[in-house]
Amino acid sequence: MTFALDLPHPARVRITVFDVSGRAIRELAAGELAAGRRTVGWDFEDASGERVSPGLYLYRARFGSREASVASSSWSDPAGPLAARRPAAISAGGA
Repeated sequence: MTFALDLPHPARVRITVFDVSGRAIRELAAGELAAGRRTVGWDFEDASGERVSPGLYLYRARFGSREASVASSSWSDPAGPLAARRPAAISAGGA
């Protein structure tokens, strides 16, 4: 799964993936990113490198003091390649 970020200016960004119980699974980005369109990928692995179980995952994106949370990162692996649903597009908006 790929998260597309539209940053109007350089910003400190943090993207974290959670399971449905609210447990942090993996931090995908943490640090300063340059302005412009950026992408951050998730390979459906947790922080220890283990493949997560098929199911629903939540993510939270923070841009400085702004925050977006979405509950639409689900995937399934029915004996085939990963099938990410609803690719994520995140906009930091103005200021």
